[in-house]
Amino acid sequence: MSEMAGVDKQILLEVQGVRAGPQYESDESVLMVRGRLQIDEKLVRLSYEEAGEDGLFLTAIEVADGVVNLRREGPFSSSLALRKGWQSKSVFETPFGRFEIEAFSTSLWYELGENEGKLRLSYQLTMQGEQMGLNHLHIAYKDAAG
Repeated sequence: MSEMAGVDKQILLEVQGVRAGPQYESDESVLMVRGRLQIDEKLVRLSYEEAGEDGLFLTAIEVADGVVNLRREGPFSSSLALRKGWQSKSVFETPFGRFEIEAFSTSLWYELGENEGKLRLSYQLTMQGEQMGLNHLHIAYKDAAG
């Protein structure tokens, strides 16, 4: 990543999410949004804002050394560290309280560049010990200038 260090620019992102769980049908979403790409010697960071039914959310995805950190801040907040084959624990914060979550990463692939990039990951999510399902996240971005 050091050959691309010092990048800080606007990007266009396509964020596709698919969630399939034991208690509900598959849920798929696609978001096209402007965001920011930042690259330094140690990590690549993608960030964007998203307005939802519950308010404004800021999502940040940081990639370094095979680990993807997903952080979402807003009315509902969470942070997950994902690495293929790893299980991570965190807290999901809501207006109704804090809930323990665990994520087991089943797949992770990325190719991130200065002008475009892609990230694909899948993980099993558990909340308060209850299986919530399999989540797939596919992100593609390109330079907003062209």
